Amino acid sequence: MSTVDLNALATDQYLNAKQVRERYGSVSNTWLFRRMRDAAFPQPSTRLGGRTRFWLLSELLGVGAEQAPY
Repeated sequence: MSTVDLNALATDQYLNAKQVRERYGSVSNTWLFRRMRDAAFPQPSTRLGGRTRFWLLSELLGVGAEQAPY
């Protein structure tokens, strides 16, 4: 039986801002915008229509626990 690398499966998954906020404990938009100003937090990988931002899950997985709001 072979093992599955979950990080490898997630590399191409994009999350919108709402999904990113839910990933970090249903944080506010303000929290997310403040993290976007931090050099250690991944910037959105792509935009759709100029406003909708998407992050790669693989980049968010690399963010340490110090970025968590609690």
